[in-house]
Amino acid sequence: MNIDPRKVNLSEKDIEDYLFAHPEAAMNLNGEPYIARWLARQFVVPSGIIDLLGYTVFGNIAIVELKNVPFESKHLTQISRYEHDIWTLLDKMNAGCIIQKYLVGPGVPDDTVLLEANSMGIEIYSFHCEYRIKVSQSWGFSENYYKERQDKYDQLLKGEIFSELDIVFRSAKVIELMEEKNDENTSKPL
Repeated sequence: MNIDPRKVNLSEKDIEDYLFAHPEAAMNLNGEPYIARWLARQFVVPSGIIDLLGYTVFGNIAIVELKNVPFESKHLTQISRYEHDIWTLLDKMNAGCIIQKYLVGPGVPDDTVLLEANSMGIEIYSFHCEYRIKVSQSWGFSENYYKERQDKYDQLLKGEIFSELDIVFRSAKVIELMEEKNDENTSKPL
């Protein structure tokens, strides 16, 4: 059975949590791990919040923006603003470094977004999720649960409310039996 990933509530935080815990999941086109280490997540800069900030196996700064929606031009602009903030910080440190920008999201970008990303030096990566449904175990209550439950019922039955109800029910039963007996006596021929 195939499950439509669009119908599963996968948040950007879910993607971020996974990538932060598994930097090796971010691979280059040759299928080799590309991120050496994450430095921060949800890193606040003047123009916004960088989802993941790290460095590559080549020592370059990596800015990663994650999306759980189709790629749009505004996402590229967002990453470019983050790049400017990091450049400004590096400049203040007198540090020369290459900044690599990545947009990670579902699906395939359209040609316009791909062209814009290429001209801005932003690499776009798609992720896909594999969902499975596996029914594997039947669950039921333990014998201990049933015994505890029965003990609770017994305690409730001994309480004031059910004692009174017991009297009411017994009285009703006695009245019913008396009426039945009366009906039998009245229906017998003399």
